[in-house]
Amino acid sequence: MIKDIIKNNSYYICLENNLICIKNYIRIIDISETFIKIKLNNKTIKIKGNNMVINRLDEHDLSIKGEYKDIEFNCE
Repeated sequence: MIKDIIKNNSYYICLENNLICIKNYIRIIDISETFIKIKLNNKTIKIKGNNMVINRLDEHDLSIKGEYKDIEFNCE
């Protein structure tokens, strides 16, 4: 099982087998089965993969299920 955690004072990202949990996101910019773009405090995260769906969503927490292949952070 793979489990990686990316943590900052303003956000938290946990990567497990076919599951990505993000806490303290600002908003979802774009979403499809193969691409999700999310706004964090001062960064944008781009997730590429297959069969990706949001399986939990509330004001501060987001959970994405699916096969992720690439995750890219961009500073703004």
